[in-house]
Amino acid sequence: MGKDNRFGENLKEARVRLGYTQEYMGEKIGVAKETWNNWEKGTRKPGIDKIRLIAKVLNVSADALLDIEPPKTSGPLLADAEWYNIWIDDKKAMIETMVKNMAADLNAGYSYFGNSIQGQKRKLEEYEKEYHEQLMAFATMKDGEVDRWCYFDILRRGVIE
Repeated sequence: MGKDNRFGENLKEARVRLGYTQEYMGEKIGVAKETWNNWEKGTRKPGIDKIRLIAKVLNVSADALLDIEPPKTSGPLLADAEWYNIWIDDKKAMIETMVKNMAADLNAGYSYFGNSIQGQKRKLEEYEKEYHEQLMAFATMKDGEVDRWCYFDILRRGVIE
């Protein structure tokens, strides 16, 4: 990969960090493995709609894939470590809310083995798994990338504007 292929390098790095194969990613976004391989090599580029889908599946921002620095004035000015803390607090609050909703349904008389409670339990388990996987992915990121990732994830999910 050459120096002009930052997109392909970023694409591969994000895919490998999550342990996904090219074939898996191709299936997830509806392209052949060869197409994905060409994107990583830099011989072809996906369209904007595919980039959006790729970013969502890989849980990264399109800006990070495209190696675009956010404007210095975007978002509130916070120290880098604060973005990570905001992200952690938001994730913990979401998990607490999910647990409280399940408890409220149980208290309202819904059966633990009913579809509503079991569906909520599955979503909670998926959410917690994604949360822990992302924490592990943070350990592989370079300085500043964690906070940048947290900022864009918070922004993407509408926690901030």
